[in-house]
Amino acid sequence: MFSKKLMKIICIFVCIFPVIANSSTFNIEIDADWGNISWHNVSLDGYVVTMPAFNFEGTHVDDGNTTHLYCAELLQGISFGIYEFTQTELSAAHNKYHKAAWLMDTFSPYLDTPQSGAVQLAIWEVTHETSGVFDLYSGSFFLLYSATLDFAIEIGDITSTFLSMYDHNADLSSYVVYQSPTIQDIVGNKLDVTEVPEPNTLFLFMLSIGLLWLKGVKFR
Repeated sequence: MFSKKLMKIICIFVCIFPVIANSSTFNIEIDADWGNISWHNVSLDGYVVTMPAFNFEGTHVDDGNTTHLYCAELLQGISFGIYEFTQTELSAAHNKYHKAAWLMDTFSPYLDTPQSGAVQLAIWEVTHETSGVFDLYSGSFFLLYSATLDFAIEIGDITSTFLSMYDHNADLSSYVVYQSPTIQDIVGNKLDVTEVPEPNTLFLFMLSIGLLWLKGVKFR
């Protein structure tokens, strides 16, 4: 006879199966259009760096699906190549990433244009500014000098739009954070990934189904 304890274990196996199988770690190939990159001198907590600003593309290595992306960290490095990322829902990440996704969504017409650099600067502002003030020219993060293009009009538009229209409850479920332990986090459109169960997980699932079937046979 099956004990109540064994039945509880079987139920746990069945319940955790979808969670384990729903892993969202995969390889993304980073690429970009060099023609849309602009260079800017920025300051973060007194540390001055010259950074490229632009949006770029990521391609899922296994299925070829692509996504638009923006850098969400300033000092952590990234370059073109293939990297492992974990796709994290915005609801499970810091709210600064929701702000970044809102900017990306609101100013999507700037994707793949030189003006995408202005959106990138704004994303760095909302993900790095600690003063609480959205101002690209002052605070703990600010723009010193645009070495390539002058985005004064675009930056002014983004600033005023963000201050007057940003909604922290906006549904941005089509955006996610791609996180990595070794390179900078990025924010972008969600990739539709077909998950394949891990072998050990599949074994546990089939074992629990088999035990349930045996119990049904025994007690007919």
